[in-house]
Amino acid sequence: MGNAVKFTERGHVQLRVNDEQCRLHLTIQDTGIGIAQDKLERIFDPFAQADASTTRRFGGTGLGTTISRQLVQLMGGAISVSSREGEGTQFHVQLPLPIGQAPIDETVASAVQLPPMPPLRILAADDVPQNLELLQVVMQRHGHQVVSASDGLQALQLRQTQAFDIILMDLQMPHMDGLQASMAIRAWEAEHQQPRIPVIALSASVLEQDRRASDAAGMDGFAAKPLEQHKLLQEMARVLQGRTASESGKHQPAAGASAVPAVLAHAAAESEVVDWHTGLQLWGSEAALRTAWSRFLNEQHSRVPELQSLSQHGDWDTALAEVHRMRGAAGNLALLRSAEVTSAAPALAPAAMAAEAGLSAAARTQVQEALQALTEALQGGEIDSEALQQLQQLLPEAMVAALQAAIDMFGFDQALQCAQALASSVSTSSDSERKPPHAAQA
Repeated sequence: MGNAVKFTERGHVQLRVNDEQCRLHLTIQDTGIGIAQDKLERIFDPFAQADASTTRRFGGTGLGTTISRQLVQLMGGAISVSSREGEGTQFHVQLPLPIGQAPIDETVASAVQLPPMPPLRILAADDVPQNLELLQVVMQRHGHQVVSASDGLQALQLRQTQAFDIILMDLQMPHMDGLQASMAIRAWEAEHQQPRIPVIALSASVLEQDRRASDAAGMDGFAAKPLEQHKLLQEMARVLQGRTASESGKHQPAAGASAVPAVLAHAAAESEVVDWHTGLQLWGSEAALRTAWSRFLNEQHSRVPELQSLSQHGDWDTALAEVHRMRGAAGNLALLRSAEVTSAAPALAPAAMAAEAGLSAAARTQVQEALQALTEALQGGEIDSEALQQLQQLLPEAMVAALQAAIDMFGFDQALQCAQALASSVSTSSDSERKPPHAAQA
């Protein structure tokens, strides 16, 4: 569509959508300059345009159609083009998108009857105390008992010594992660001829590779973090179908569990910092939510110096793991701003290495100029290949890895974030070198 508008000075641009046998067919037709027949076959090549005069007149990098083709192919579809020079162009995109169901609003979803479950004895493993506390609150509200483990090794030991109906396992934990713990539990159950207890993976990742990894580790289900209680309870009911609880009894949710306090009346003023609606749905009351916030903030006072020490020593893997824990807790506490800030950490870590790269003054100037050129291109949805190549030559591979990966996936927003962070870090290291020693230590 962007190209159609760009190359059409008069006439019209039409977008038609047809749903044909669960295949979405998009037709983009314009009455613009058209494309010569001998140029059509290479219109999808990277950095290629119909001819040099087109580039001079309209600008651009020749990546638009390349990106479109790759996105369409990633979705399992096909893209084609027909054109007549001077008359216009038609692009056809066909996508195999089966008809699905519209998502249910969270308020409606919470009112939908959950599959019946008797009171359960649950083993919950997570290295973030606030996440465990939230699981306790939610599960107790629905009549279940929760035993907590702070890492995978402790979860394995508890499974070996106590009886449970189901296990909720975070994937990223110290000492032994969720995947290792699940494999160890399955091995122990097989060796000692014990019943196979369902395990549900809890993860902030939505990548298909993480779901496959959890399946390979012997897990039975997958639930996203931050916690969505209705979806988690549905997943628990799904994996427990046909099983009986270790203790008999009737499932009776606590009275008043769905009540929403009047605190929502003043929530609008804090809507960018706190998601009051989600927080109150998860924790059940304003008092419980504020108590969890207080514990979280007290813990972060000691964690900030730890993160500073890790970054000063270049231990980025450990630092990122700590920030990942903070991100998960912030999400479950409905702290929007904190979750947003910590989500940026993976993109910022490579940039922080710039201060350690030992760049000469001349090289630093070249890096800054290349980053400026690349940033301007990314802001326009384009790629400055020369600037990117210059950065790859001047900087260590580890520093450019996140930027390169984002560009390879055409993630322009993430690439822009990486480039800006690199520019800020290079500038900061330059300023610190110009200060006299006593000023730098002050």
